[in-house]
Amino acid sequence: MPYVKSVARITLVEEYSVIYKRVRGAKRKVLTSEDVDYILGAAVFLAHAALENYIHDIFSSLAKGIRSVATNGSHLPDELRAHLFLHKLNKARIIGAEVGLHSEHDAFRDIIKSLEGHLGALVDGTRELFSIEGKDIYTVYKYPSKVNLIKVFRRIGIDNFFDRLNQAMKRDSLAILESLGGLRSELAHTGKMSAVNGGDVSKRISDVEKLVAAIDRLLYKHICRNFGQRAWIGNISNLFE
Repeated sequence: MPYVKSVARITLVEEYSVIYKRVRGAKRKVLTSEDVDYILGAAVFLAHAALENYIHDIFSSLAKGIRSVATNGSHLPDELRAHLFLHKLNKARIIGAEVGLHSEHDAFRDIIKSLEGHLGALVDGTRELFSIEGKDIYTVYKYPSKVNLIKVFRRIGIDNFFDRLNQAMKRDSLAILESLGGLRSELAHTGKMSAVNGGDVSKRISDVEKLVAAIDRLLYKHICRNFGQRAWIGNISNLFE
């Protein structure tokens, strides 16, 4: 089966279609310059929020799709298994033992307890894997910045994230991300945007929509290669086999 759009991508496209209409509406002559600035600023914030929601939604559905076919830890990519192990581990006890806040015995006891629980399922191929949620993967890094995206995609086994997008898009994917993100940051810090009009805003949002399309296709290939199409179909997309 050829590529099928994720529900997360479809949702973003629908939200962007509404934003485009609002930006076009800013051309009305009855509006003051302050009205136009408000409309364009709101469009930038909403578009960037939709991108962040895409990251949340796609990883939530990815977790569901992966867990639907991965019954034990040995079925996970090494990077994801290593990340989940560290994420579930009580690192405070281990660090505390190193700096003298806790005894080594306490650290050992916590590790043994963890291995008897979720962590054990990651290293023991005979035990059923625990439920995985999107936030277990992206943790506190769902804000769509360069550093965060590299980090969370590496956790599922995708290295050279922006290089791979550049190759697919034949464009500078990081520049596209930072073009909209830069406007959002400027608004957040100064309350205004410098030297942009409705056409500029629409172009940057449209570029991000193309970026999401490339991310979605990259994820589709990665998931199908590692887990098969059934992990994507009906879990990440809204189609069923």
